Amino acid sequence: MKTGQAIVGLLIMAIIAGGLFMFPNYGADDANQPISVYYGQEKSLGELEVPIIGMGTRNVGTLHIELVYDPEVLRVTTVEEGSLTGDASMQYSAEIPGRVMVGIVDTEGINGQGTLAVVRFDILEEADITVPLILENVKVWDTLNISRILPTSMEGSFRLSDRSLAPPMLVFPQ
Repeated sequence: MKTGQAIVGLLIMAIIAGGLFMFPNYGADDANQPISVYYGQEKSLGELEVPIIGMGTRNVGTLHIELVYDPEVLRVTTVEEGSLTGDASMQYSAEIPGRVMVGIVDTEGINGQGTLAVVRFDILEEADITVPLILENVKVWDTLNISRILPTSMEGSFRLSDRSLAPPMLVFPQ
């Protein structure tokens, strides 16, 4: 009976994940290929690596995150798995300037504290400003019983003048 429940649970997670990962122009042939999107001909003034931190993750099976940033200052170059999601399946889309969507599925469950994903940016502008890094439309499901998990999103920021970074975080309920 438990094997049947596990198979049903995995099928439900696959259906949910399919709905989360419906990104335009991202076909099955591209499933393991990173997407790089460049807007305009701006020259990079440096690179920025923004980890999205997960605190207290437990049995996270499916995760959808949208990171919102200022596209006049930053340009996404790639998104990579984090320390918690190395064995997970991940896809992302950066087709909308100022927003990168990340979807992660892990049938074994994501557990612990660490990095869920790493978003890499080119820095396009030099100014004395702070760029907010906001997590929106966060959707998370448990891998065991496919129940919804409601983590708390904590905004991050990047200050251009001294290159200081406060990474955005998801804090999961215990």
